[in-house]
Amino acid sequence: KPARLLDSAPESDWIEYTVGQKARTYIIPIFNHGRIRFPCGNGPDHGIWKGRITLDFDKFPGLRDTELEAYRVTFQDPKIQLTPVRIAKDRNGASIKLAVDKREELVVGPKGLAKNEFFYGR
Repeated sequence: KPARLLDSAPESDWIEYTVGQKARTYIIPIFNHGRIRFPCGNGPDHGIWKGRITLDFDKFPGLRDTELEAYRVTFQDPKIQLTPVRIAKDRNGASIKLAVDKREELVVGPKGLAKNEFFYGR
């Protein structure tokens, strides 16, 4: 748990994520291995994960003192679209409610900057 950057509720051994950063914005792909019938497509289908992910401000200190915005990334070849998602913030962190079928990708950053930093890195 000390190495975790995100907390999820409910916890699941099937959820995997990575965290990338462009300027002050974070890109968070989330994978639901329980939905892809791991291993090798032969395991049981554990269904869509529904819950809340939380970014702890102790691990994301640059987000603590700023208003935030969050987006869901949608890939529609050849376009990438960002759809706003609700983000709740308290003094300890910011959280987003979501459902992960096989894969979701989130963008979280300072309000008015996150979208530009995601696409252009500035």
